[in-house]
This record gives sequence, C-alpha cells and structure tokens, in this order.
Amino acid sequence: MPFGMVLDPQPMPARLGLGRRAAESQRHYTPRRGGPSRRETMPAMTPFREFLASRPESEALLREFLRARTEWVAQEFKEAGGLPKYQLRNAVSALANRAGGDVFLGVRDGDREPVGTTVEPAAISRVLNQTGTDPPAGYVADLVTVVDGPVPIALSSGASVLWIAVRPAGHLALSLDDHDRWRVYDRPGAETVEMTGLEAIEMFHRKGRGRLLVALYERATEAMERIPAYYTVSGDFTERTVGPVRRVVESAEWTDSTTATDRTVLGPAYLAPLLDLPADVASWSALDYAERESRIRMRRLVDIPNGITNLRRYLEAEGLLASSGG
Repeated sequence: MPFGMVLDPQPMPARLGLGRRAAESQRHYTPRRGGPSRRETMPAMTPFREFLASRPESEALLREFLRARTEWVAQEFKEAGGLPKYQLRNAVSALANRAGGDVFLGVRDGDREPVGTTVEPAAISRVLNQTGTDPPAGYVADLVTVVDGPVPIALSSGASVLWIAVRPAGHLALSLDDHDRWRVYDRPGAETVEMTGLEAIEMFHRKGRGRLLVALYERATEAMERIPAYYTVSGDFTERTVGPVRRVVESAEWTDSTTATDRTVLGPAYLAPLLDLPADVASWSALDYAERESRIRMRRLVDIPNGITNLRRYLEAEGLLASSGG
C-alpha cells in the first residue's frame, strides 16, 4: 500500500522526547482547584455550535458569526462551486488533529460572504469516508467518525451553506490523496499544512497524549462505578477496580507522551484518592471492616467523584473532551 510517508502506529522511542517538549513549549498551564486552566497562546476561538447555544441554525446567525471571524485555526471557508474533495479531506483531518473546528462550504474565503453551494451532503460523507484503500491500524482514516453534519443552512437566495463541525480525534487523523497515499495534515495557523518527518512525529506524540488522557478518564470513571458506596465486603473489590487505571499511568507510553502538567492529574485534587486504594483483592481483604469502611466511604461519595470531575475539566480545557456544560 503506497504512503506519502511511513508512520509507525506503535509508541515512538522514549529517547526522542519530541512530543513532550513540543507540548510543554506551546502551552502554559496554571493548576487550580476544580481543574487547571490554560492561558492560550492563540486568539480565543468560539466554535459555531457553542456560538449557537440552543438556537437553531439560520442565515442571520451565520452572518453574525462570520462577521466576527477570520479564517484561523478553528475555521475553514470554501466557496465550493464543486466538491473540493481533497481540500475537504485535508481541512477536516487537520482540524481533527488539533482541537476541532468548523468547515463552511458555500462561504467565500476573502470576504466571508455566504453564497451557497450545490454540493450534496451525501457526497461529502462519501468523500470523508475515504474508502478504497486499506487504512493503517492505529489511525483515524474514516473522517466521518470525527464530524457532525453536514448541516444545511438555508440562505435567502435559495441556496444553502453546508456546515461541518469537526471534533478532535483521539488518534492521528489521515487524509487520502489522489494517488491513494495517506497524508498527515495540521492546522497550526490560518493554513492547512502537511506534516512530514519530525513534525509528524511530534504530532503523533501529541495525539498519543490525548488518547492516553481520555483513556485514563474512562478507566477512572469505570472504576468509580465498580466501587460500592457503603457495603464493603471482601468480594466488592477486585483487580478490575483500580488495576485498569494503574496500567495506564504505569505504562512507558504515559511517561513518554504526557507533560509534567498532565501528570499533576495523579495528585490529591484528581486521581490520588482512587489510586491510593488497595491494588488487589488480598490487600483489600486484609483490612478489617471498619478500616475498609473508613477508606471507602468519604472517597467514594466525595473525593473520587470530585477528582474525576476535575480530570474531566482538565480534558475539556485541553480540547480532548466536549464540554459537559458543568
């Protein structure tokens, strides 16, 4: 199978350290109670969905949104008299490799005037599906899985703009070119650019980091659900309770891919109350009932849920999970 570049879906060697240095140099984090906040190095960008809130899509709201935006990291405008097959794939994969964003087909790039497009929504799904060539394992090849839409927004002219909301991908998203080669694109500024060589390795680390943090949140949530709130007998606790969480944070990939700030989520305000529980049945069973009860009640009802909530807020701030609105 031809490729534009060779990518190994397995974790990169720890000696490279590229993703960790790149991530730490691009962002500054300030931990605080209730989850760390991030001081952005780029202008604040509100996705169209967040701008709409609970309001239905309309030409008036689209124009209001576009007046306040330029084509930047999170927005892509295409006049799209025809279907821009490869440009669309590149733009969607690039946004998915960042924090997501919006693609508008039928909006002029220069003055951001909604002019409408004749492209059919079904054709967009076929293009983003990227079928015909076997994708490499460990990457996002079906770009339909990282988009919502397309949603038609009717214009007074009778035409429609197509809005595609792009979500951040947990794995590196690929774009299939006209020679059936897989390419990697990023959106570091106003343009979609192809990543090669060390740049692609850095991006691999960044996406691996995101995947690990999301997996940590999912395993921690599952662990909390397995822990009984009150009745704590020996059989209530198994290796499946905390073990999956420990396996994430004790892996070599966690050490290689996460930043120092990422690893603060193992602290007292986050997952320490969960990770401090006994790791196996024997250790749990060795505790008497009163100690078991004291170890679990406050943690299960307060500390562990609060820590997982703080972790979720951290991931939302990083663009790794959609905002829960809480």
